[in-house]
Amino acid sequence: MTKILLITALVALLIYYISRRFMANKSSSPSYRELANRSYQQVEATNSMIQKITKVTMTNVIIGLVLFVLILLLAMKFKILLIALPISLYLLGQLFLLTNHVKATKNQQIWFNKQSQDVLLQRLNSPDLSFNLLRDVRQVKEVKAVQSNRGVLFGYYVLYTAQDKIFIPYLIQDNKDSNQHFFDLINQHFKIEVETKLFPII
Repeated sequence: MTKILLITALVALLIYYISRRFMANKSSSPSYRELANRSYQQVEATNSMIQKITKVTMTNVIIGLVLFVLILLLAMKFKILLIALPISLYLLGQLFLLTNHVKATKNQQIWFNKQSQDVLLQRLNSPDLSFNLLRDVRQVKEVKAVQSNRGVLFGYYVLYTAQDKIFIPYLIQDNKDSNQHFFDLINQHFKIEVETKLFPII
């Protein structure tokens, strides 16, 4: 029983930590305004979209946690319940997948010029990177989960340039109102290699 309470407390702590990160608003700096004045548009995921995906994913995680607890409590009497153990672990794993993709989204700022197709990538833990989407990208790869969960499909694009690899989560692509043109160019100009994984970690 102590182990069950410990696991529950740990998951609750992770949920609280992630929720605090999602509610943090991005600050506006002079560099952002300067880029906007140079006809650059930010390719980003909206906070409302991230919160919506978080809500759905957390529901899946809670279901997985309840199922896991039931298995621990009843498996000694009903061993058939062990069949559901992989399902519960998979649902719990969505929490770490969500954390990984939101971190990858928050740790970079993508700026795109529709006229020139130039891209400026500002990264938190790496030097800034600039390239032309149509001239400098050599290859595009798409990695996605094997299935969606209640309408949420995790995945990401990898853009290969001579300088570096750029990871763009689906969380950004899902903001179709602002980012449709950017992803249309990617899909129209490149032969994309698609790979599926159980947990598409970036």
